[in-house]
Amino acid sequence: MAKTTDESTPFDVRPNPQAWARKQRRAADFERICAGVCELAAAVFDVPMAALSLREGEALTVAAAFGIPNIDVLDGIAFTARPLIAGEGLSIGDAARDARYFLESAVLRAPYIRFYADMPLVHEGGIIGVLALADAAPRMDFPATTQAVLTKFADQAATLLVLAQGAGNDMQGILHMQQKRLDRAAELAGFGYWTIDLASREVVWSREMYGLLGLNEKTYRPQVATQLDIYQPEDRPVVIEHFQRAVNAGEDFDFELRIIRRRDKAARLIRTKGGVEYDGDGAPVRLCAVVRDVTEATAPTPAEEGFLGHIADELRAPLNEIVSYARLIETRPVSGSEIADFAHHLQTSAQAMRTLIGDMLPHEPAVSIEAGGEIIDVAAMIREAVESFTLQAQAAQTRLSAHFVDFTRKQARLDDMRVRQVLQNLIANACKFTQGGVISVTASQVTAENPQTLKPEIRLHISVRDTGIGMDEAQARSLFSGGKARHGLGLSIAQAIVEMLGGHIGAVSRPGEGTNVWFEIPVDWVDAPEVKPDPKAVPVPRTLTRQTFDTPQSRPAYAPPRPRIDAAPPAPTKHAPVDEDRINREYLRALLADMKLDLQ
Repeated sequence: MAKTTDESTPFDVRPNPQAWARKQRRAADFERICAGVCELAAAVFDVPMAALSLREGEALTVAAAFGIPNIDVLDGIAFTARPLIAGEGLSIGDAARDARYFLESAVLRAPYIRFYADMPLVHEGGIIGVLALADAAPRMDFPATTQAVLTKFADQAATLLVLAQGAGNDMQGILHMQQKRLDRAAELAGFGYWTIDLASREVVWSREMYGLLGLNEKTYRPQVATQLDIYQPEDRPVVIEHFQRAVNAGEDFDFELRIIRRRDKAARLIRTKGGVEYDGDGAPVRLCAVVRDVTEATAPTPAEEGFLGHIADELRAPLNEIVSYARLIETRPVSGSEIADFAHHLQTSAQAMRTLIGDMLPHEPAVSIEAGGEIIDVAAMIREAVESFTLQAQAAQTRLSAHFVDFTRKQARLDDMRVRQVLQNLIANACKFTQGGVISVTASQVTAENPQTLKPEIRLHISVRDTGIGMDEAQARSLFSGGKARHGLGLSIAQAIVEMLGGHIGAVSRPGEGTNVWFEIPVDWVDAPEVKPDPKAVPVPRTLTRQTFDTPQSRPAYAPPRPRIDAAPPAPTKHAPVDEDRINREYLRALLADMKLDLQ
């Protein structure tokens, strides 16, 4: 990305004195807000001096101060010369006795700073400035609780300043961060972009623009006067007309013209699409456009369309979670604990998306499983995965729950992120194909023979059963082959992960009755540290209650008689065969308990 300034322009921009006056008034209002923040900070923290510095490019400039008549002494002050990190402030009890700052001009002369504390102002992850407190007397009692209050105050001040600047704020820290994001997206998508500031004549090109036009970013400097050099001489009048109508009439432009790429003199067809950006008062402030080489643009093949569709489906689940929790934070008041819980779910969904994208990159293996793993609480991991889909299930009026059957050991060493990815994929599929039904996630510990050692081992078995639309036998057989019928690409990745973990995955489904997708993997279970029960803890209700009736006297009326061991097998009936799988029986028992049906 390059920026240059040129006083000339090939097209007319009509002057707007009213807009300039409004801009001046907004600047004055913003200065008053900055001064108010400093005055309020001095009152809240009971200090005689406070200062506010805002980032302009890579430097900090003092925007306002309270109790410091000459704010010029704060320019370039060493206190803020350190690398600024969000949430990490600076606290100096006595600067005159600090080896780093005792020779600082503001310490030796007016305003004679002895005590100093500050906190970076953060907005959307970017540092936009610093709020500082100072006193001419040393203070050795600036506790952590006061620093925490200063952090909250700085966060609120940053939000206020950004809102005061409005949609067209010029804080270079935020713009720089957004610029980097846009550059990455442009390079990934293969398009370039440029902007022209109508007031300063500053020209900005993205890095991809140089590649599209065959120019050297280090030697070529774009300017307004040479902006038309992109196009052929016979086409430039058309371009000028588009630009003038955009600036003076507010019309967007979209045209395709041929250019000669400088690097190899090749003729290319480029598409230019853009328009004018306006300030809060409706005055044009910036002309911008997106440029893309469409010389060899062809329609995607059916295979490419299918692959893109699969990727969109896979990314939709974590994106829905992120959007849902962000909407909750935005639309209703939430407590601090709720915000922490939401943030945890947002981080989990974002991590799942990042892992998913990593699995899809062509230059990396489809799945890469690290040996070993970390020791985690398996039950807690399963609950978190289920809870992350609560909002999505509620939106579909579907009841989503987790159950644990014969789950006696909780701690295990495994690849938490990969197992979570498989489970979330299965739950996402169930939510997608279930409306107004039930989704039950059942986890159990089953004993199986290790194929290498031929010794029994305890495996983790997880099933995700829904009452959704189901599928026929042919669809179920092709479920893990990458077909599009039911989230095929994600299930293919899930199958690869499970197999590389040494397990297996399968599915049973019937049209109109629902689907049960399960996987089973070997797990290195570890003994959890002994935890003494807390007498003050609230009892946790158990999902399953097992009863035995050893005598006819203890068996209630509704309990069925126990079958005799030597009894003959029952005669076949015309009814559908009953699945005798133990997990299915426990699953039904868990469902009844979850539906508040007391069998005692």
